[in-house]
Amino acid sequence: MRRTRGLVAAELTVPARYSLLNLNITNVRFEAAPALITAFSSDGSTMVAIFDRSSLTHVAAGQNVVVSLAADTIKDGTPDKLWVTTTATVVK
Repeated sequence: MRRTRGLVAAELTVPARYSLLNLNITNVRFEAAPALITAFSSDGSTMVAIFDRSSLTHVAAGQNVVVSLAADTIKDGTPDKLWVTTTATVVK
């Protein structure tokens, strides 16, 4: 996670043998806050999502804070969910 002028960026990277471009990823959320923008690397291995910092005031400050990124996906016509959890240092 990175923050800049009221925005927070979250980056999701998958191993090279996978591609996020194979999924129709929508409704990206970080700790329930909706993404303002999402973008993918050309090889599909990385997604960056931008969030409004003011939507994340409920996230506790500190080290090793458990945070999650979620999204809706569709692959081969089948709806599914993407859910990623990690720890981060949250500075307010």
